[in-house]
Amino acid sequence: MKAEAAVSNRGVDLKSFSDDFYRRVCSAKPQPVLDTIRRIKTRGIRMEITTLLIPEQNDIYDEISGITDFITSADPEISWHISRFFPAFSMKDAEPGLIDLLYRAKEIGLQKGLKNIYLGNTQQRHFPIFTIEGERRTCRPARR
Repeated sequence: MKAEAAVSNRGVDLKSFSDDFYRRVCSAKPQPVLDTIRRIKTRGIRMEITTLLIPEQNDIYDEISGITDFITSADPEISWHISRFFPAFSMKDAEPGLIDLLYRAKEIGLQKGLKNIYLGNTQQRHFPIFTIEGERRTCRPARR
């Protein structure tokens, strides 16, 4: 049995849609991540994508629009987790992300056709999910 056959869900961090961001911040390129997302999708494995929005790095409209266009083209049912940035590690001097930024990204995602958007790092016990119809549901953390 292949290792993949035993996996029922994958999480992928899509940090940006920009080559420049990946080169500067991650010392990498986005294309391998994009290819992995498409490969997971074609194999029928359930997937969730997470993007950490970093102020003045990957929080501009073009970045968010590119990410949401890509996810929608792969499958609008893929869950997109948008996480709020808090300064740490090599970015200790950066400002924390604004919650309003998460809501702006959510609106862009909904406009682009994403159906399941989760907001993270909002200091809430249960995270809101917004559907394409604007319905609000609650995503409870998984039991440990």
